[in-house]
Amino acid sequence: AKARHALVVIEPGTPAGYARILALRQQLIGLGAFVAAPCPHERPCPLAAPDWCHFNQRLPRSQAHRQIKGAEVPFEDERFIYV
Repeated sequence: AKARHALVVIEPGTPAGYARILALRQQLIGLGAFVAAPCPHERPCPLAAPDWCHFNQRLPRSQAHRQIKGAEVPFEDERFIYV
């Protein structure tokens, strides 16, 4: 009831995260939900293994973050998948 207007679920952009999102997507469609993104339809996902859907977001690293990770670059690319 709290998600009558919109619901966003985000998982790590890994094959396992993609599988969880696909399963959730099918469950939501079965309950009558309409999918707005990333694919704006209720048809099955057109990707076939070994392909899997994910997106990248570049995030800045603080100096402390770089030191903790032993990183040289001032950013990190995070992969994610959502529905």
